[in-house]
Amino acid sequence: MRKINWGIIGSGKIADQFASQFKDDQAELTGIASQTLQKAFEFSTRFNIKKAYGTYEELAFDPEIDILYMATPNHTLYKNILMTLNAGKHAFYENSIALNSQQLNEVLTLARKKHLLAVDALTIHHMPLYNELKQEIETGQDYDRSKTLVYEINTLTHTLLFENDFTSLSHPGCQ
Repeated sequence: MRKINWGIIGSGKIADQFASQFKDDQAELTGIASQTLQKAFEFSTRFNIKKAYGTYEELAFDPEIDILYMATPNHTLYKNILMTLNAGKHAFYENSIALNSQQLNEVLTLARKKHLLAVDALTIHHMPLYNELKQEIETGQDYDRSKTLVYEINTLTHTLLFENDFTSLSHPGCQ
């Protein structure tokens, strides 16, 4: 099974958190793009990411990248997600996918048309499961269950991306 190659758009605090917690045998952080090549290079050095880009477009159109994680402000997500989908990449983001329903429908329609995922990465810090898993990991209790959950999420992502036709998961309004 081939590894999934991830790229990160943006090099701020959210990108830092994502990269520092990224550990997956089936995936690799392959690229980082920032508003300047210097910032991207510093980030890539800090997290041992092999490619750094001075523009988001360069990363989006790199044929080695499979998925892009958006670590940019809310008001830029729509534009960055469209660019990502048009580059043939899956788009993972947090926060608002769009500023209105027209933008949302455009993103979801494009994703479905191109057979790509546009997925809310969903930060779970405020959900009961997060505190439960955090406690289990910190105390070592039921650690196997926590590892299993992480493994199942990663396996599901890999399966969705490479082994299934996942277009049925698209927003109902786009069918």
